[in-house]
Amino acid sequence: MVLSDSFSPFASLLSRPRKPLHHLLHYYRRHRDLHLLCQRLHRRLRQRLLHQAHSPPQQRPDLPLLLLAQQGNSLLFAPGFTGVVRLAALPDPAYEPVLNRFNAYYSISDEASFTRPFSVEYRWEKKGWGDLLLLAHPLHLRLLSSHDCRVTVLDDFKYNSIDGELVGLILIPIPFYDNSVEVELKLDIGKLDVTKSSDIFVDVDESSLLVRVKASGTLITLMETNCLFERIKPSETIWYIDEDQLVISLKKYDTELKWPDLAESWESLTKGILQLLKGTSIFIVGDSTEINETVADVLATGIGYIPLYTSDLLERYVQQPIQSWVISEGADSVAEAEGAVIESLSRHARSVVATLGGQHGAARRHDKWRHLHAGFTVWLSISEAQDEASAKEETRRHIHDGSLAYSNADVVMKLGGWDSDRARVVAQACLSALKQLTSSDKQLTGKKSLYVRLGCRGDWPNIAPPGWDPSSAVNPNS
Repeated sequence: MVLSDSFSPFASLLSRPRKPLHHLLHYYRRHRDLHLLCQRLHRRLRQRLLHQAHSPPQQRPDLPLLLLAQQGNSLLFAPGFTGVVRLAALPDPAYEPVLNRFNAYYSISDEASFTRPFSVEYRWEKKGWGDLLLLAHPLHLRLLSSHDCRVTVLDDFKYNSIDGELVGLILIPIPFYDNSVEVELKLDIGKLDVTKSSDIFVDVDESSLLVRVKASGTLITLMETNCLFERIKPSETIWYIDEDQLVISLKKYDTELKWPDLAESWESLTKGILQLLKGTSIFIVGDSTEINETVADVLATGIGYIPLYTSDLLERYVQQPIQSWVISEGADSVAEAEGAVIESLSRHARSVVATLGGQHGAARRHDKWRHLHAGFTVWLSISEAQDEASAKEETRRHIHDGSLAYSNADVVMKLGGWDSDRARVVAQACLSALKQLTSSDKQLTGKKSLYVRLGCRGDWPNIAPPGWDPSSAVNPNS
């Protein structure tokens, strides 16, 4: 399936969409230029202000006004407004009910995945609820399977573009349920004219699922995922036909872990990881401050944690850039100061901390890891390995050698290069690794919490009894 999300035709109704009087932004049938649009918006807002001024107080709308102003040739801004404004072109008044019907669910980003030969899969990060409305390029429509039961084509909902006519598509989420012991999904097969159960093929192992049906002599793939959210028991998989639906029941290994979705995607990871982290902070370490901060920001935004950068905190304190500090006082001074900042941050919960990279970073020194162990540490390392096997061998060598302080990290991520546009891919891999780590050791999060409560005494991972003195000659990890 190939879909296009180059333009999302959704209307933005700021609040109370069923009361047209309160709509501050309406659909515009013709959009000639930005200046004209700005004039129309201001004219409409002035009318509203005059109406409110002559209305009794109890009849005045209690909605905040969104005052748009023009800045330059291509920018509209709204002073004092926080939120999301979504505009939609309206070439035909008949489109308005369609836009209103699907305005509660929209895409905020997308990515293409080339995981299988001769195919491309698009994934969207979405907000809201309901079904997703998109526009498809003519070529994409031809490539769509006519039997795909998760897509509905709106033949009368069309927008002109320089590449041809874009047609509306509705993506219908697959119903998915988790009742602790098992997960269940339902696929609509009513349109496929499946006459017997022998025409249905469900192939499953511990971490992947492939569902195909034979319809009109053609084998059609209904679903394929190579990365389930967690492991299942393949031998206990059950499927059956319930009227027009194919129901598949998968037995979970870990009944305590609530699945937010069937596949291990960015959306499912950002929701599911919270039940595993239980508020434990994450520290990002590595030789590049830029990479650490970029990935930390994406991670924090995804899981709802607070992003913190030791570089920012240090520069605010000394009122000068880090590099100037290194030149004037040396790398040791900066590392010592960052160690003090990390000690303070080790008592914070629900934060993603990006540390300094380079020789002046505290995480590069073995004696500065005492408070880093308070959270889950992720080492982002640029690798020269040419393939995954070589990268794994490089990681094993670093951990076994132990000469790099970064090897103390809980998770090691080897990067073949760096592109800030791919930061979310790296962040997703970090979450996947953290999920595997915390799922394999259910006591690990509680152990981190105990380590913090005892004062981060440097006895990680073999925590000594409460009366142990860090200054004593006895090392609990020896």
